[in-house]
Amino acid sequence: VVAAVSDAGGFGTLGAAALSSEQLDEEMLGVRKLTPKPFGVDLLAALPERMADDARKVVEGGASLFVAGLGVPRDVIKVLHDGNVLVASMCGKVRHAIAAAEAGCDFVIAQGTEAGGHTGTVATSPPDALARTVEVNLIGVIRTVSATLAHVVEARGHFLLVASAASFTVAPGLAAYCAAKAGVAAFGDALRLEVAHQGVTVGTAHPIWIDTDLVRDAKADLPIFRQSVAAA
Repeated sequence: VVAAVSDAGGFGTLGAAALSSEQLDEEMLGVRKLTPKPFGVDLLAALPERMADDARKVVEGGASLFVAGLGVPRDVIKVLHDGNVLVASMCGKVRHAIAAAEAGCDFVIAQGTEAGGHTGTVATSPPDALARTVEVNLIGVIRTVSATLAHVVEARGHFLLVASAASFTVAPGLAAYCAAKAGVAAFGDALRLEVAHQGVTVGTAHPIWIDTDLVRDAKADLPIFRQSVAAA
């Protein structure tokens, strides 16, 4: 996919946060075999103790861009710049973007709420941001089901709706997200009863907290959120 995106005129970026150092080498080699076009590597910076070594691997692997979501230390930026690799930082807050620029990153990427819920209490969140969270996480599911229902009925198929562990609990700072995911669960339960006689089944998936930028940001900003996740 990375090679195909670059070949099509985009900038393919390898999501490598979950890869071991050995797997990273293999995946970059695979990309280079498929395309001569520039590509990037997103390591998320989830393992600080590995970051410098992996940055060197990115240089040696022929990537043109390093992307991180949790900040990039200055020494790592130097390694990348010395290897003619650009450095991008995904930022969810203005202060993060300022820190990234001051550290020497070449550019920042504004990271919105596409990854899930909106970090911030109801009192501090713009109403449009809260509504957009519901639009993406609940209304988006409803629209997708409505658009595909006739085809799934014809195939006597199965709907798997992506909800969350937040369907069953609440967390400060994620009010709209929790409401939306609870709505997905309820929508799925009702839909299951509506289409059972047509041979269609409906399930809901409920992933629990995953170690992402979104969750880390909420932990950093809201002590009560940290307590809630720790108790989950």
